[in-house]
Amino acid sequence: MAAGRQFGLNTLRLVPVREGAPVSEQSPRNWSQYRTCAILNQDEACRTIVAANDAGERILIHEVSFSSGTPSAVRMRLEYETAQLASLSLDRMTLPLDFEFDDGNGRIVCPWTEGRTLADRMASTDLSVAETLSIADDVLGALSALHEQGLVRRCLRPDEIFIEESQGRLRAVIGGYGPLMMLQGLQNANQAKQIATYAAPEALGALEEDVRASADLYSLGIILFECLTGQTPFQAANAGDLVFHHMTSPVPDLTSINAQIPLPLNDIVLRLLQKHPRDRYQSAEGIRFDMCQVQVILEAEFPQCLVLGLSLIHI
Repeated sequence: MAAGRQFGLNTLRLVPVREGAPVSEQSPRNWSQYRTCAILNQDEACRTIVAANDAGERILIHEVSFSSGTPSAVRMRLEYETAQLASLSLDRMTLPLDFEFDDGNGRIVCPWTEGRTLADRMASTDLSVAETLSIADDVLGALSALHEQGLVRRCLRPDEIFIEESQGRLRAVIGGYGPLMMLQGLQNANQAKQIATYAAPEALGALEEDVRASADLYSLGIILFECLTGQTPFQAANAGDLVFHHMTSPVPDLTSINAQIPLPLNDIVLRLLQKHPRDRYQSAEGIRFDMCQVQVILEAEFPQCLVLGLSLIHI
């Protein structure tokens, strides 16, 4: 198994457990090679632990539990997507390194990613337009490759996006493990509010539409809105009220909050956040094209006019 990216323990909240305890000794596979370091989080559906292999490399193991109430379609989809993701090679998204499913449980090994999260960065300092565009480009590149395989992330969250400085540019890596959202759903109140803040209406089950690439792009729109304005478009005390806002409340104009945002970028984010999937961008590459044009305008010596959506026109 290939070694994954290394992640910093100091950026995470960990629950100490017995140091050096084997992950499992009940599996026919050699899971005992992994030694538990700490529990990262735990709910009824999944326990995520930080572990180390025999070489001392840190990894994450998601231990999932299938109850009698778990729909068979959810289980089959989780197993299918895990197998598909494990076969991919993406530079800007963490993917499974190993996995196993049996009758009632599953284990998914993922890289341990090092770096500061986007949530931490936004909490400490404002992001510039150029930094936001750079982060968006990396995330869109990863989503484009994912969507080409017929897969979706379902929800992007700032606490699962890791950022780093590289050659004077802010780079981003999508961490976490998206398919777990199918199993965990909205069981945990704190997690439910996080998911409801950043997920598209159809991903939350509030809109009877298939969850496709446009759901991921809506979620990215929420993050870009926050990067540019310092706040999410909708705030509420609980997940239910947030879902209501996603379905009914108009998205504020970004320039009304931050007048320094270029109008074309404002229009891109507003298009990403359309209520119905058909009214949004339909591909990550379409957004990347328009954002590249925004970058050209920002670097131009003289003012220029930009027409959005030209990449969608086929001659």
